[in-house]
Amino acid sequence: MPKVKRKCKLCQKEFYVERWQLKNNKCIYCSHKCANEVNEHLRVKFHKGQIPWNKGKHYRNPKCGLANIGRIPWNKGKKLGKNPEHSLKIKGRHLSPKTEFQKGEHHCPKNEFRKGHKLTQDDKHPMWKGGKPNCEVCGKKLSNYHFRRCAHCRLFSEKHRENLSNWQKGNKSRLWRGGVTPLRLKIWNSREYRQWRTSVFDRDNYTCQECGSKNGDGKTIYIEAHHMKSFAEYPKLRFELSNGITLCIKCHNKTKNGRPRL
Repeated sequence: MPKVKRKCKLCQKEFYVERWQLKNNKCIYCSHKCANEVNEHLRVKFHKGQIPWNKGKHYRNPKCGLANIGRIPWNKGKKLGKNPEHSLKIKGRHLSPKTEFQKGEHHCPKNEFRKGHKLTQDDKHPMWKGGKPNCEVCGKKLSNYHFRRCAHCRLFSEKHRENLSNWQKGNKSRLWRGGVTPLRLKIWNSREYRQWRTSVFDRDNYTCQECGSKNGDGKTIYIEAHHMKSFAEYPKLRFELSNGITLCIKCHNKTKNGRPRL
């Protein structure tokens, strides 16, 4: 929407404003400076030592404000209640001497708590069920009564891992090309081979059994799981723990018939 051209009422300077600003006869002056010069005589100015005209005046209803100054409230010093006279009469009296608690009295000596007393199995609550259960797999204390396994065993159990590995394997995968992957790559990428490799490393404490080298002290040594009996000639012993040994990459290259691995 185009702007409207106006002329200042004081300095006759031309300026532009929006159309919605023209309502109620606004935008008469081009700036605040011109508006202040025109409205300067309307301002109330106080000089030093001058007393304001409204000093000491109260704008209240005299019936509610000034008229009640100095009056004593009707409820000052009174005790309010259902029956204040009756409450003063029964003050300090024993209403039920038979049922009220007396100092040093033992109501139930068998069940009351005594200093230094330790609870036994018979003193526990009748609804006691033995506390929170333990994990069925690892035996760890659970955080809820309704759980059967801890978070680690529930998410990474053997059955759960097997389901994850078989979820998109073979023709179930969208990248299936009819089975062109070689057999050795299928075995090396399988879950059984990874478990066998980890078991060999755990048994040998991640240490090369030929030269004794191990990670640590600023050294990084790459270890591999070696089949003592050939992987190709003995297919039945591929996942046998006794057929595996941990070797570093230098010692493992010596078993490759003179074919160094770079």
